[in-house]
Amino acid sequence: MINKEYYRKITEVFPRLLSSVKTPLLELLCLFLFLLVLFFVWEINYLWNIYQSVKSQRAYVVQKEKYWEGVITQHPNFPDAYYQAASYVLKLSDSKKAEKFLNKALMLDPNFKEAIELKKSLN
Repeated sequence: MINKEYYRKITEVFPRLLSSVKTPLLELLCLFLFLLVLFFVWEINYLWNIYQSVKSQRAYVVQKEKYWEGVITQHPNFPDAYYQAASYVLKLSDSKKAEKFLNKALMLDPNFKEAIELKKSLN
């Protein structure tokens, strides 16, 4: 996140800059440049926050995928674990791996409704 100090520094510099300008055209130009800088600082801050949010959401999904893969290792005959792993892998856009998990879940429980629906959505 961009520090609020930037806003304070910019707003302190602007009045000094404006007082040194003598013509109205230059005043307008300075005002425009000031607003442009503020906009870009705000936009960079906004985009940085979005990036951090997406990064943390992806880390959460990866963590959940690893958790369910661990459950599969400990309980290989638990179809819900394969389904959960498939749903998280699918969020990471790995449809081939998700399909393998779903095939295994359906092999263990051919009537697993959620797994059948998720597999249909892959195709």
